[in-house]
Amino acid sequence: MGDHDHAYKILFAHKRMVRDLLEGFVNGDWLSQLDFDSLDRVNASYVSDDLRSRADDIVWRIRCGDLGLYLLIEFQSTNEPFMAVRVLTYEGLLFQDLIRMQIVTSGDELPAILPIVLYNGQRRWSAREDLASLFSARVPQPLVKYIPRCRYLLIDESHFADADPSLEGNAVAALFRLENCQQREQIPAIVGQLMDSLGGDDQDGLRRAFRIWLSKVLFVRREQSTGTVNDLWEDQTVLAERVKEWETSLLHQGRQEGRQEGRQEGLQEGQQKGEVALLRRQLRKRFGELPLSVSDRLDGAQPEQIECWGERLLDAQSLNDVFVVEGGF
Repeated sequence: MGDHDHAYKILFAHKRMVRDLLEGFVNGDWLSQLDFDSLDRVNASYVSDDLRSRADDIVWRIRCGDLGLYLLIEFQSTNEPFMAVRVLTYEGLLFQDLIRMQIVTSGDELPAILPIVLYNGQRRWSAREDLASLFSARVPQPLVKYIPRCRYLLIDESHFADADPSLEGNAVAALFRLENCQQREQIPAIVGQLMDSLGGDDQDGLRRAFRIWLSKVLFVRREQSTGTVNDLWEDQTVLAERVKEWETSLLHQGRQEGRQEGRQEGLQEGQQKGEVALLRRQLRKRFGELPLSVSDRLDGAQPEQIECWGERLLDAQSLNDVFVVEGGF
């Protein structure tokens, strides 16, 4: 599994993404019966009776009226001709696991499963979505009733209508917009809208997940290094300058201090000073005026230290959390 699939697993491990996916991209009046407060992540790794291990991408459980519903979400970046067979296998393993764990016992009704295949490949999805359609039409009529029935819901990101106003504030729609964006100058605005929709302390984990996806997938796919993710995510101006950097291969315009000094002292030294200045501003914004010992440490830091401190700042609750490995400040 590549970085893309790993990043998607991190994103869709958050309730907000599952809810936005269902509300924005799954149709039907039955959605009104869903109790999103009941969303619960389920183990997606199974061992079959013959001890063979298999794993889904993401499985969630949710209440639908007075029934239980399991959401089985598979991430695909390439066409899989026998995707319906794979989905059938995962459904069977999920049922088997529910029985083994005695969540479903003799006399109980089986819960419903909604299998979703989320596809972001460049080529149009061509695999058949109904398992029965994979069987020959020459199967004798008396045997047709024994053909297994299994169908999955395909969500193809390339079909997403960017102009749909009903999806404003939908985090999954923002993800699709960024995946499909062909004009780099539009990226800052999309990220800005995404940040606005993820306000509040309860969205901290999802914001971190999007930082990872931006750094490890989106920018890497565009064959550009990203530096620290924090400056790209927290500052729309810096992100806008990163788009200019894609086009010009210059330093971040948002790191003005480093850029000005870099003109006289060389681009490498200027970039380092810019990173120090940016980290200093971020530390001040989080923790107030910095002690002299911290300022001295920043001035004498190596590029690797600056990058490390910038990453720690994402989760730090105090200055000591940023510098703790080096013995505090």
